[in-house]
Amino acid sequence: MSTVVLCHMDCCNADGDRLPAARVLAQSVDQGANVSYAPCCETHSANWWDGSDWDGRHLDKPLMDVPKLEDYVASHGFGDVTQDGIQLAQILIARGDDYATAAAEVTARGFTEAPEELTD
Repeated sequence: MSTVVLCHMDCCNADGDRLPAARVLAQSVDQGANVSYAPCCETHSANWWDGSDWDGRHLDKPLMDVPKLEDYVASHGFGDVTQDGIQLAQILIARGDDYATAAAEVTARGFTEAPEELTD
């Protein structure tokens, strides 16, 4: 799997490339009554609120909390999540799925390593 969630803006660096998203930022056209989220790279997230007429900084969040995802996967008896699994979960969470759904999809596709054996 080579797909990663890219910044929703068109030009993230001097070369005109779109960079991988690092944060999910809140946006609203009605002063926060209805909020949607957009994946953003670090470059755009640094200036996201400049000139805005509404401040939703308190709603900003990292694109994905990897340890939280791994906890959900481990709760089903599976080992560490592979890089492909992390990328899949990143896409699902950016599209609005919760961690439980993303973890279920990751385990269903086999994007986990064998669980470590517990020893006394």
